[in-house]
Amino acid sequence: MAGCSEYYLAVEFYLINDFHLSPEKAQELIQNSTFPQRLLGDPDSTVTLDPRIWAERILQENNCKP
Repeated sequence: MAGCSEYYLAVEFYLINDFHLSPEKAQELIQNSTFPQRLLGDPDSTVTLDPRIWAERILQENNCKP
């Protein structure tokens, strides 16, 4: 798995390019999200860490439509 910073850059990429958020808004949503941080800290997690899925979940967590 890529390092944390590369992972967050990938999530940010999807939020900006696929979901058309501004870079500032994408960074704000990532910083306020609890999903990736919980999983990255859990070595036993079986949930996928696909960045696009997490971008969608971050949007859902913040009541934004993907």
